[in-house]
Amino acid sequence: MIVQSGSCRTSHPAGALGAGMGAISSWQPRSTIEGEGEALAEQLSCPDIACLRNKSTAQLLPYTTQFPLLAFGTELVPDEPGLSRH
Repeated sequence: MIVQSGSCRTSHPAGALGAGMGAISSWQPRSTIEGEGEALAEQLSCPDIACLRNKSTAQLLPYTTQFPLLAFGTELVPDEPGLSRH
């Protein structure tokens, strides 16, 4: 994952990521992001990652707006960036 713009403290005000969506941090726990991916895989009738990898760009492009957030809790980003750790 490469963060290209914004700061580690970037957040989105209510409605910025869609009507009816509340304010949210750019950073979400890995489990949240994985859960969203699993839900999409189920919606696309994909039992595993190989199935998703075989989908064409045209098939996946309509779903990209469902994944605007970044994951922490990974080897590369173990903790939520921007939080004070004193």
